[in-house]
Amino acid sequence: MSASGSYSGVWQLTGGGDVFESETILRPSVPTPPNEFFIEDDIESANLAHDANGKPSDFYLVHQGTFRSAVRLPDQKFVTLTREYPVQDSFDSLDEWYVRTLRAEFGERYGLAPSKGQ
Repeated sequence: MSASGSYSGVWQLTGGGDVFESETILRPSVPTPPNEFFIEDDIESANLAHDANGKPSDFYLVHQGTFRSAVRLPDQKFVTLTREYPVQDSFDSLDEWYVRTLRAEFGERYGLAPSKGQ
């Protein structure tokens, strides 16, 4: 399954949104916010804003928080990006990305059992 296909599965299960205290899985864009409490954290707006700040077009941002994550479009790998957008690390799957990034950072703090990949 491609990275974009894996990410679509996350959207189907969760709709995107906040995880832990500081991380946002960018949600699908909608034509009209459904209510006044709807936070502007959609994937299209976030990518347009980061494009304007110099994000290379080969990356499609999917997560932001203590670090940024994107799908690298040419090879469909998940990557983490530095503030200036160079690749910090790359991952072959959504599971590997989660285990080595969010789970590694927040798992112990939230009492999550160690993952097989840790």
